[in-house]
This record gives sequence, structure tokens and C-alpha cells, in this order.
Amino acid sequence: GRNASDLLGLWKEKETKGKGAAPAQAPTPPGPAFRASPSEFATVLAALLRHMGVRHVRIAVLCLRGGAGANSTLSPQDLQLAEVTPEGDACQAVTEVRLGKSSKRLSKWVADHRRALKPKSKGRIRGAKELHYRADRKGYLWLSMRWVHRPEEVHPGLAYGDYDYAVTYYPAATPPRWEVDGEIMDSRGGLKLQRPTVGSILSRM
Repeated sequence: GRNASDLLGLWKEKETKGKGAAPAQAPTPPGPAFRASPSEFATVLAALLRHMGVRHVRIAVLCLRGGAGANSTLSPQDLQLAEVTPEGDACQAVTEVRLGKSSKRLSKWVADHRRALKPKSKGRIRGAKELHYRADRKGYLWLSMRWVHRPEEVHPGLAYGDYDYAVTYYPAATPPRWEVDGEIMDSRGGLKLQRPTVGSILSRM
């Protein structure tokens, strides 16, 4: 939905309005509301999508064993304030939305989203972008809605980064279910891929 798209594209761009507002060319420094971690953003976005009636939304918790630098190229900057498990694994939540089985249709959806937000982007939205998604056992594509702190454009389909394993939750399922990488069945006994395939496609506006 449009509200969710606005949240993803403008999460860091809100400026103070009203008396004493900073001029347009001098954005107000981010306040406490913008210091949330990417994992907190994923939780808020998933809740918003569910409230809007989106059925096919899930949250993936991606973990790197031993944290950054253990056996991967993922850096602390990439982890973006990741949570740490008692075992020392660095984890980050990412919201994903299911957008059919066609990567071309997925690409068009993101292009339309970026085109709609471009007038508000102050020149940040431009050019083609590589979109990342994960495929499930039935061939459906789940688009990454990952968000990170960075000055460049933040768009649907940001790369997941390296991770060793994932736990994926389906909060809209009845009853809710989850699945763990490396296992062949989910929490309800349904068959699943041992590890979802990560794919990408170039999206042009």
C-alpha cells in the first residue's frame, strides 16, 4: 500500500513543521523517533502492513554466527545495530512481502513505487536499482523491505547481506507459523525449502 511505501521511502526524511521550522534547504537533524534500529523498523512495518490487511507478509530474522568478522564479509556497518544472541550471533529482522512469482512484475511494482516517491526525494531517487528477494518452495517471491541508516536512497529490495541462518515468521497465518533454515518442515509440519533461494533483478524506472 501507499502508506507502507511512504514509510519505507521517507523514514529518515521527516522535517519539523510549524513555527520555527528549518528552511527546506536545511533539514532538521533526526530526532529520537529516527534512531530506531532496522530491526525495530521491520517490526513497525510488518505491523502496519497487517493493519492495512496485507496477508502475505513475513518477518525474517537473519543471523551471522559469531557476529561480524567471524567467517563472513558482513561488517558492523552492514549489520546496522543488529541484535546479539546469547551465543554471540548478530541478528537482524527484515520484513518481506510476497509479490507473486514473476520477477518482472516485482520489478515493475518497485519502479512504480519509486516513481511515486520521486517528487518528494529531493533528487535522491534516480537510476536503476538491483532488487533482492527470496523464493519459497512454491516459487513465490518475497521482496526484501530492509531498511538501513544511510544517506542514499532506501528502496524496496535492498540486499540482505551475508547471513548464516534465518528464522522466518508468518504472523498473518492461522495459526501463526515459523520455519528455520536447515529444516525441511515448518512449525506446522508443512514442507519447506531447507534454505530459501536468494535472487535479484534490475529495476528501471
